[in-house]
Amino acid sequence: MIYISLRFVLGPAGSGKTSYIARAIADSLAARGSGSILFIVPDQATFQMERLILRDPRLKGFVDLQVLSFRRLAWRVLEETGGTFHPFITPVGKSMAVQAILWDNRKDLTVFAPLVNYPGFRDNVTDTLNELHSYDVSPDELQARASDIEAPFLEQKVHDLGVVYRNYFAFLKDRFLDPTDYLNLASERMASSSLVKGASVWVDGFSGFNPDEYRALGALMETAREVNVALCIDENAAESALSEDSLFHQTREALEKIREIAWKRGVPEAPAVILGKDGPLPRFACSDLALVEAGLRGAHAPNEPSSDDGVQVVATANPLAEVEFAAREIIRLVRDCGYRYRDITVETRELDKYSELVSLVFRDHGVPHFIDEKRSVSHHPLAELLRAALAVVLTSFSSEAVFRYLKTDLVPVSREEVDILENYVLAHGINHQRWVSEDSWRFAKRYMVEEDRDYREERRCELCDNVRRKAVKHLTAFYRSVLRDTGEDDGQNPDDRQTPCASDVSLALYRLLVDLDVPGTLETWQKEAEEAGDLAEAMVHAGIWDKTMEIIEQAAEILKDRPCDLKTYALLLDAGLHDIRLGVIPPSLDQVLVGNLDRSRQPACKATFLLGALAGSFPKRQSEDGIFTDGERERLRSLGVEMSPGSRLRQLHEKYLVYIALTRPSHRLYVSYPLGDAEGKALEPSHVLGTIRKMLGTDRRG
Repeated sequence: MIYISLRFVLGPAGSGKTSYIARAIADSLAARGSGSILFIVPDQATFQMERLILRDPRLKGFVDLQVLSFRRLAWRVLEETGGTFHPFITPVGKSMAVQAILWDNRKDLTVFAPLVNYPGFRDNVTDTLNELHSYDVSPDELQARASDIEAPFLEQKVHDLGVVYRNYFAFLKDRFLDPTDYLNLASERMASSSLVKGASVWVDGFSGFNPDEYRALGALMETAREVNVALCIDENAAESALSEDSLFHQTREALEKIREIAWKRGVPEAPAVILGKDGPLPRFACSDLALVEAGLRGAHAPNEPSSDDGVQVVATANPLAEVEFAAREIIRLVRDCGYRYRDITVETRELDKYSELVSLVFRDHGVPHFIDEKRSVSHHPLAELLRAALAVVLTSFSSEAVFRYLKTDLVPVSREEVDILENYVLAHGINHQRWVSEDSWRFAKRYMVEEDRDYREERRCELCDNVRRKAVKHLTAFYRSVLRDTGEDDGQNPDDRQTPCASDVSLALYRLLVDLDVPGTLETWQKEAEEAGDLAEAMVHAGIWDKTMEIIEQAAEILKDRPCDLKTYALLLDAGLHDIRLGVIPPSLDQVLVGNLDRSRQPACKATFLLGALAGSFPKRQSEDGIFTDGERERLRSLGVEMSPGSRLRQLHEKYLVYIALTRPSHRLYVSYPLGDAEGKALEPSHVLGTIRKMLGTDRRG
């Protein structure tokens, strides 16, 4: 019989939890014959953890170890145990389906009706559906609770959400599985998985878990030989009662919930491994950082202030000067102090405000860097080509739509030819059906005297006509395919012609892209970006084709084979293109990693630059930006509808993010803030800076 147990590895930041796990796994691999090992970490940390374990000199490689995220674990289990009867709808497909449902059911909606086309509203609805589904709230249960609500506005919200929720489940029936179901299905099948059965499981890098992940942990406890969960929390907090005001509230809550799951499933808990309770924490090579860490969690710290300048608070004139300071200091650390670029990280709480500035300044200073963010490709030339092609059909070849199509550089005409053609079209007012006319273009200026005519104009007309025919050759075929046209100009409005179904439009788009050899062009762009050293851009060109095909296929599936209003198809396709986000793998090992505090799983680093330490940003001010306000969430929770925490609790959890940010490096920490923005408006520094200065016993400002 396999002995099943649960064990926690607990300790504050810098106490060596990840190093402890890496050593334990390396010991098991070196011993051989100890069985399979699963190491579960956040998505973006898998590669880092593999490298960390392989640093052990005893290991030349491994077979028995799998470093996985929860998502990847679920796919591996489902792949092994037979998969599913129906495919999963993709997250982008789900967003598109929700948008289509909002349009189709607008007449049944009350407070949602005016918002169905409002930017971002679809995302709020989709996030709320994901939340309800994760907490096992069914459409029927949600609707049943609505009758007990004595707040008219909230009741209307719940009614509208129920309409969307029920129609979404009807859309999925016998066709797709919801993407939030994959982990639940995998949890049900873990008992049959040889990957999990009898394995030693380690979990690290999480501050908390969602309901699906808690279910997966429960299934792992029942199936694996042992489950070890590392949490960032000190011994005092682990033994204290759960309190929302605690710095470690998130991890303390996770600790309690996992113990409750183990108790309900009859899984015994082994004594916890407590790290960092005696002596200095192993991460910190300078006393300043150790002093800040101890002060933030209220632990005992030396009475004497430190003076090793390991922590510096830096004020700059504006964000540009702030980033330039970071670039110059990084160069100094590498040049004079023996640092490698990979030893340095740059972090901020609002990466969207700094990413472009960091990219420009670091490139100008020659600092190799990687910005850890999912990149929007909604304005990639391929996305613009799709939008423009549909716009050409909807506007019956308006010149504006045609030139949007031609300027994507995915059409076999040069940009110089496009410019000549555009000047010619503007000069002669060419528009609509003249683009597809079989007659040659012979538009020329009229002269009072025939002898004054410039015969070079005729050659120009001939050139533009040839470019025109080459430019719209494939577009004309697409136009006629979508409208099922005979090729003759019948003078009808496109909306009045025979309406194709969604699958016809999707197939026509695919044929257009293949006829234009878009995959070949993307491959060429990818190689050019690689040769120029822009590997991140190369990865975008490599990944955009598959994402685009996914959206075209999902649009056909969502709208089915019913007659398709081309405007609706175009809007749905545009919604999918706006949702595309491509994650990019770091193209180099020796580079500065730039990331957001709440996303990036930063590797072990010697120096960290924390940018934008301003009031309202560090910690970040949380807002009620979802479908429900905090008060409405509390009311629903009182009626038995379980939901995720509101903005008040998220605001309290910001303290933990601040703690993690300030304790990441081992040698140096730079906390900077601009005194004013780009327009000269004065900015207020974060109150955290005063706390740091007080702990260090000095006002260190650069």
